[in-house]
Parts: sequence; structure tokens; C-alpha cells
Amino acid sequence: MTDPTTPPVPAPVMDQAALRAELVKVTEQRDYWHYELRCADARIAELGRQVRESKSATLPAPVDQAAIVRACAALVGDTYSGEWAADAVATLEADADRIERGEPCSLLLIATGLSTTATDQAAALREAAAAVAALDRREIGITADTIRDAREEDRDEGADLLRRMADETAATETAALNPAERTMLTYALDQAQERIWSEDGFTHEDQAAVDSLRRLTVEQPAAGARQDGAQR
Repeated sequence: MTDPTTPPVPAPVMDQAALRAELVKVTEQRDYWHYELRCADARIAELGRQVRESKSATLPAPVDQAAIVRACAALVGDTYSGEWAADAVATLEADADRIERGEPCSLLLIATGLSTTATDQAAALREAAAAVAALDRREIGITADTIRDAREEDRDEGADLLRRMADETAATETAALNPAERTMLTYALDQAQERIWSEDGFTHEDQAAVDSLRRLTVEQPAAGARQDGAQR
């Protein structure tokens, strides 16, 4: 038993400096073992930042389909006159309105590849080749010999290319304009393209509008072609 009359032995005085040194040592050992993990986290964070910056710098702006269609309408209206031109402009403007409202329209169905009619693509390409060749024989108001010669050469090559594609293409399903609509737009696009080539004042947006509408019409099979090997 402890003698109550015996004074207690004082506890040794703790060296604060030594205690701090020990804490530092323990902390450094812990950091050593977690060093690679911390470096990996830093590298991952840096890579993530670079990827985000790269995406924001390189991703193209969303395509405004309605704006492209309206540009086509404006180009047709500024370039041509007559009832057929007014009808074409009205049709394109109506399609642009439908696109903005999120409603289906003929051009948007073609652009997105939604299938509504089973067509024979080879037959459609042959029909397109015939239409291109027929344009070679029509007078479209361009009198400059150099422009006319270039037009004829390009159309001959285009007709031959379409015929070759038709011979090598199997039947597929796609949405398409009817032959009358496609022929009218093909004719308008050819004239618009020649005016862009021969005159100043047209912008890159005008050229993009012509190219986009051509992809949606001339480069698509026509409606009413042979279906499932039975129709012509």
C-alpha cells in the first residue's frame, strides 16, 4: 500500500520539442506511403482539366437545321422568280418552321435517315443520272461560254458517276422526295451553284446551304421507285 504520508513522485517533464519531432516523423512516414496515391490523384485531375478544355475548344457548334433550310429558301428567292420559285420558297420556309417546332418534315426525315418508303436505290440513282443528263440539254440563262462548257463537263461526269453507283448499289430503305420535287430542287440547285461561281457577294453560308440541300435531295433515292422488286 502507498504510504499517505509519502509525497508523490513527480512525473518526468515532457520534452515538447521531442514530442513535436516525433509527430513530424510519423506524419512524414504516412505521407511517404501515400505519395504515389496523391501524385496519381493530381495527374488524374490535370488530365480531366485538359480533356475538358480540349472538348470545349474543338467540339463544333450544333447544326441549326432550320437556319440552313431558311438560307436555302432565301437563296432560291433571291436568285429566281416565277410561280415555281415562290412555291419552292414557301415549302422550304414551312419546313424550317416545322423543324423549329420539333415536327417532322420531308427534309428532316431524309437528313435523319428515317425510313418511310421502301425504294430501290439503284433504280433511283439511274433516274437521277437521267435527270442530270437531261439538264445538259436545257438552257438555263447562262450565256458565258466558259461557264456553259464547265457545266456540261461536270454534268456528263455526274451522270456517269450516278450510273456506276446505280449498277453497284443494292436496294435499301429510306425516306425521299418524289421525282417531281427532286427534279425541281436539282434544277434550282444547279442554277444557284453556277451563280455562286460566277458572281461576287455570296457567302460561305450560301455555299453551305446549297451543299446541304443537295445532300438532302439529289444524293437521296427518289420516292416511287421499285419497292421489294415489284413496283417501277
